[in-house]
Amino acid sequence: MIVDARALDVEAVPSEILRRNNELNALSSGLEPLLDGYRGDHAMVVGPPGSGKTACARYAVGQLRRSLVDVRTQYIDCWQHSSRFATLLKLVEGIGQSMDVQQHSTPHDELLRRIRDADGRPYVVILDEADQLDCREDILYELTRLHHVYTILICNRERDLLDGLDRRVVSRLSGCQRIEFDSYSRDVLVEILQRRAEIALERGSLEAGVLEEIAEVAAGDARVAIRTLAEAAKCADRESRQIRSDDVEQANVDALDSLLQVVISKLTRHQRVLYYAMRDGDQERWSISELHDVYADEVDNPRTKKTVKRYLKKMAHYEAVGFEGEARGREYWAKT
Repeated sequence: MIVDARALDVEAVPSEILRRNNELNALSSGLEPLLDGYRGDHAMVVGPPGSGKTACARYAVGQLRRSLVDVRTQYIDCWQHSSRFATLLKLVEGIGQSMDVQQHSTPHDELLRRIRDADGRPYVVILDEADQLDCREDILYELTRLHHVYTILICNRERDLLDGLDRRVVSRLSGCQRIEFDSYSRDVLVEILQRRAEIALERGSLEAGVLEEIAEVAAGDARVAIRTLAEAAKCADRESRQIRSDDVEQANVDALDSLLQVVISKLTRHQRVLYYAMRDGDQERWSISELHDVYADEVDNPRTKKTVKRYLKKMAHYEAVGFEGEARGREYWAKT
């Protein structure tokens, strides 16, 4: 039944982007000045999880590389590379100058020097989940100063990225081209699933109405929709039959669990301590003060309550954490 599993990979950049023409045009127009030797304005791409932000950004940059040979590009998942050194190392890797870098001895200033000096060619950098950067003020300040670097910042909410930044950094980012993504409609999700199914599955693998049911339970999130289709396909493939409507409920449960495990695997050390403190602690719900106290006992140099709230908000966006209540009365719990 499954003839090309790559089409059911949530992380794969599709060969065609559906129903995001306005967003793609905005991204492409921001990149166009590079074709004439100019940088243009940086871009800030905002929207909920599963709305196509990353796929569109990577697709637009891929299209640029087809038109402009003399360009460097780098994609950085800032959730997995959140420290200043890790981010700088990925940036240096993108210009091919990381071979002699030593994690414990190469100074940050040396990495920055290499990035500054590599100004003979334009350098397009996608910072995905940019609000996850522990060092975002320093990194964003440095990148926005460099005339040869064009940055695409991806985050769920602009406020989460800019909160707490120095005014000089906010001022530099104020000129960013802002591109907003909304959640997908049910009909668009069906279209996305149909295109994926045409590539991934044998003809006749789907019972009528299955894709509509998957789109309904995915609630606007393409990641959930694609992963649910993948789980349903695996189940049907094992039993050598069509994907049926009664596969959808369990496939959705499995998909959500799979996506949760991916999120947990990406958590920074401090976020992971918070998550497991909630999951394995002696109470079901936690106030921010209770949670901060437990967390602070587990780590060296604990972050402030404000930063912990930011971590929890980020995890809530990706359904790893639930919360209820407002302000000081808000309580949090880990989703499992």
